[in-house]
Amino acid sequence: MNSVLSFFAAPLIAIQLFMLDSSPEKTCDKADLVVVEIIQPDYNRKIDGTTFEVVFQNKGKSKSSKTPVKAFDLVISLDEAKKSIKDKEKLELISENNSRAEYRTNDEYSDIATNKYGYDFYWEVSETLKALEPKEKATLKFTLKNYWIYDSNYEIRVIIDPDNEVEECNEENNQLDFLSLG
Repeated sequence: MNSVLSFFAAPLIAIQLFMLDSSPEKTCDKADLVVVEIIQPDYNRKIDGTTFEVVFQNKGKSKSSKTPVKAFDLVISLDEAKKSIKDKEKLELISENNSRAEYRTNDEYSDIATNKYGYDFYWEVSETLKALEPKEKATLKFTLKNYWIYDSNYEIRVIIDPDNEVEECNEENNQLDFLSLG
């Protein structure tokens, strides 16, 4: 009896396994640009400001085109941050920034540009990343003249292809945040 069951069961198990993974593996032949790392900023005495480097990689199978990149002061609410940031220390930093912004917006003598969630000076820098071969990495240097970014806490967001003009395999990996205490 066991051999008869085995005779019928084996094909059924094989069919079930095939049905679990019946779709062929999805492949993508496009470029896939990723922000890999934001390197800790440095104070540059010559410009009385900040410089920092960002590492990018094309993780796709095709060469990318030249692509715009935007780096900017991240201004974010704690509720919004909780949706994408899991690191407890980073969330505490954002909470602290939100509290400082609330306090400083009520200070009539403050010369800092404040808004609902940030209290420091907003900045934005745009650069262009060269075309990258598949698996190639490249580094861009960003410069902020006359502003030391650690003037209190430090929050950066870098987005490659901010307007989604480049068709890629994965549009969800185009940004990276860097947060640190000042």
